[in-house]
Amino acid sequence: MTITDISNAEFDTRSEPWDDSEPIDTELIDTELIDTELVDTEPMDTVELVAANITAAMPKDSWPFWFDGWPGEIEAAVLDAVFSARATYGTETTGVRKVVAAWRASRGTELDNLDGFTRIDSEELVDALGNRQRVAGNYTTKAEAARLVASALMEVGVHHASDVDGSEAQKAAFTSVAGVGQMSWECFLAVLDVVTPESEAMIAAFVRRAVAWEDVDVDAELASAAALLDCSTTTLRHSIWRYQRKQARPRRMTQPLDD
Repeated sequence: MTITDISNAEFDTRSEPWDDSEPIDTELIDTELIDTELVDTEPMDTVELVAANITAAMPKDSWPFWFDGWPGEIEAAVLDAVFSARATYGTETTGVRKVVAAWRASRGTELDNLDGFTRIDSEELVDALGNRQRVAGNYTTKAEAARLVASALMEVGVHHASDVDGSEAQKAAFTSVAGVGQMSWECFLAVLDVVTPESEAMIAAFVRRAVAWEDVDVDAELASAAALLDCSTTTLRHSIWRYQRKQARPRRMTQPLDD
């Protein structure tokens, strides 16, 4: 049985604003179930329901998070976490991913060593990234904030993605930079595909709501849905996590990332 894509004008997929001053309520998020009669005339199994809800809530042609995130690339994860705060996320070639691509071109190597940020001064980094946007509170540029986050993490022994475990010491280091807070920390972990109780609860809420709270194996459902939608399970986890977090917050004013 094939899944028919459903468009839903209610979803604003252009940006992902958040305010780092307030943590997200990680209780189960009430995501609207789709009407399966609109999808197919035959009953759907749980995997098909999950896949249909994903395509309804996160259309591939407009939702910007249909990719794995940045597992194994800590520099890209830092940039995403810092630059996506209070900004339009953009597409594969604009916004946050444009910033990451610019840094990748500047580095000329894989983005998994925070030491790369310390080999360049603040203005050189701004020029390399092509962006002068500033953090909340106007403390500094986001480029400089990314450098400071990298330095703080290295002070607690974090240099590569494999060093990130989500510990309180790492969180304290990450959020010690003015204008960078809890929400950016959670984004950093999510795009690295570091599993936390909070992220698992948000992803599980979406899956279980999609199947009307039927008792299912969330990981197995996601793996099967990924096969049905021809993408990786990591992509689905990343996309659902972004969606759930967006639903958990009121919409806020954002500024275009390209400036």
